[in-house]
Amino acid sequence: MNRPIHVQLKNPCVVWPCDSHSDVGFEITVSGIMVKTEPTLEAGAELMKVIVITFSGVAVCANAAKEQPQKIVEIDHLSMRMTSVYSSAGILCRKNVAIVFDGVSSLFFDEDALRSLTRCAVSHGIMKEVPEYCRPFYKLRSLSSRWSHAKSCVFAFIRDRRGRYNFNSLHLHFYAEARTSYLALLDYCHRTRDIAERREQLADIEGDIRYRDVVLFLRRKVQERYSTTVLAGSTGAGVTPPPTLPSDAREFVVVLSLHVDAKITCVWLPAETTVWLRDVAFVKRHGESNFSVGNVTLVAGGKSQLLRAPDSGEPFFSLQQTESNGMTFVRTTLEALRFITTSNWMLQLVQPIMVAMPRVLRAIPETNC
Repeated sequence: MNRPIHVQLKNPCVVWPCDSHSDVGFEITVSGIMVKTEPTLEAGAELMKVIVITFSGVAVCANAAKEQPQKIVEIDHLSMRMTSVYSSAGILCRKNVAIVFDGVSSLFFDEDALRSLTRCAVSHGIMKEVPEYCRPFYKLRSLSSRWSHAKSCVFAFIRDRRGRYNFNSLHLHFYAEARTSYLALLDYCHRTRDIAERREQLADIEGDIRYRDVVLFLRRKVQERYSTTVLAGSTGAGVTPPPTLPSDAREFVVVLSLHVDAKITCVWLPAETTVWLRDVAFVKRHGESNFSVGNVTLVAGGKSQLLRAPDSGEPFFSLQQTESNGMTFVRTTLEALRFITTSNWMLQLVQPIMVAMPRVLRAIPETNC
């Protein structure tokens, strides 16, 4: 059947805790979500599929313990349109994603919001300092005696180690085979420089190994061996080049593009400051990226200032990045601006941000590749 499909959700809510057993975290609420899949269209020898996702009334709140939830993000209307073009053989050729923010989109970084973000970051940092097997018993630390917390953590540690280091001969033999197979697959992927055909096998064996730190250790082991081989090849030793794939076995190049448009964006800052951004656009195509801001209006102390001449027809700020022949070119344009301020206002604006940002940035989890 080639019919349109409509899926509608009313008032969904997602809670993302910063600590596994506390009331500190983020809450994402949406008034409504509409997912629409349009019928497949035929354009000559190509097939085009379109999916439209619409969000209305999006709000992200930071919940700090014993405090009222503070809004961090508020979006009136958001639509995402994903267009995929396939060849007659069903292979994806082009994909376009268009994201449009209609109405007013607000970002809150005032004193109350920064205080809530800081408490969320501190709570997340405390949780990361505790071993994973101790996290379910975090609330026991609030008791007058720490004995219950210590006893629970010790027993959880013993259970974790017994499950992690099973000295049964059958298990040891199975685990050794899994490690050997994983190293052989990694070695094959490094030699051929292609993991597409072995991706499922890698995922299955990673499931047998179970522990991410072991998987990362085996990956680093193979990477170090091949990095040493490459260095030896640069000094004169022969390195076998990867086999050349036939033309019909090479991967097809998918042309991707991303378009983001925000009509009106309001940024709430400390010292009762509001920044209004109009016509914010971001476009990313193959080898090219463009970012522009149409107008910027600053409201501080009840006074509104337009940061450039109102009759200018060019964007207030634009940034263009292009890639060609292995080189990257960046071009930036900033219109002449007018800005009147005082040192006292600048200190009131910057001081809360400088206090909160180090803790928030430190809480961002590191990505291990």
